[in-house]
Parts: sequence; C-alpha cells; structure tokens
Amino acid sequence: MKNNKLFENETQTEDLGGGKTKKTTYNKNGTIESEFYYLNDKRHREDGPASIWYYKNGTIESEDYFLNNKLHREDGPADIWYYGDGTIEREFYYLNNKRHREDGPAYISYYEDGTIRGEYYSLNDKELTEEEWLQKTPLKSKTITSMDELEKIARKEKQEINHIEGEGISYVITNKTKYIYIGEVSENNILSFKQFKYLKN
Repeated sequence: MKNNKLFENETQTEDLGGGKTKKTTYNKNGTIESEFYYLNDKRHREDGPASIWYYKNGTIESEDYFLNNKLHREDGPADIWYYGDGTIEREFYYLNNKRHREDGPAYISYYEDGTIRGEYYSLNDKELTEEEWLQKTPLKSKTITSMDELEKIARKEKQEINHIEGEGISYVITNKTKYIYIGEVSENNILSFKQFKYLKN
C-alpha cells in the first residue's frame, strides 16, 4: 500500500523553480517507485497528479491530485488506483480535501474487466444514500449541438435512451429511473437539455 511504503531506496530532488520541487524515489533495480511534486514543501501540482506510485513493472499503481497539500481536483477523480494491467481499480473525488461530487458517485470501484463493482455518494465528506444525494445535488444543465452527441453521452453511461419529440421539445428518458433528460431544440438546431433528478416511487 502506498501509505506504508518506506523510502529505503534512493531519492533524488529536482528544483523546478519558483518554490517547486520534484522528489523521485527509485527501486534498487533503477526503476521509479514514486514521484512527488511540491510547492514550498507542500504537495502541490496544477498540471497533473502531485503523487504517483508505480508497480515494479513500471505501470502506474496510483495517482493523487493535490493543491496546497489538499486532495483536490475539479475535472475528475483526485485519487485513482490501478490494477497491474493499467485498468482502474477504484477512484475517489475530492474538493478541498473533502470527498465530494455533485454529478455522480464520489467513490467508484471496478472489477478488472472494467465493470462497476460499487458506487458510493458523498457531499462535503458526508456519505449519503443515492436518494439523499439526488435530493441534495443541484440541477445540472448543458448545451449540445446534436442528438448524436446526446446519444454518445447515453452510450458512455451505458444507458439506452428513448427519444420522443413534440412541439419543439425533445424528451430523452434513460432506462434507469434516476435520470430524465429533457431538451429543447432551438432555431439553429442546438439542443439544450437539463438533467432532472427523478426518484423512484
């Protein structure tokens, strides 16, 4: 486990300028064991993970995103663990060192074949049931340029969609009861839709 590793092997420190440093620890055979990025002695990196651990075969074991010594990432998971073949084992979403995500589960674990093993929801470091999370998360909106793009989103979520048109409104309902997509086509054929939360009765 990464938190239990000791720096028994050689560690080299590189000055990146502006108070930034990079510490690389090598295994006895010369391969990289870990890489840490710092700003003024705090784990910090704005263009990638601040902590990276490697398996002995050179593939990435885990990645952590830090800003000012806090787990933080706004555009994806901040803590990611991988199987030896490079597929994701589990991922955690953090904002300001708190497990938090408003557009999906904050912790997802996967089987080695990529299928989801478990999903867990959190807001501001508080674990919630899916129903509690759906009631607390704000309404999300997005503009897309075509129905094809919306269908790609549905495929990415591994959901089939039904498309019903009427009076300028396109209703797209997933096969999971927790989401209903409702979109409106404008004069320039831009489809705007909002992801409404829907609780099963």
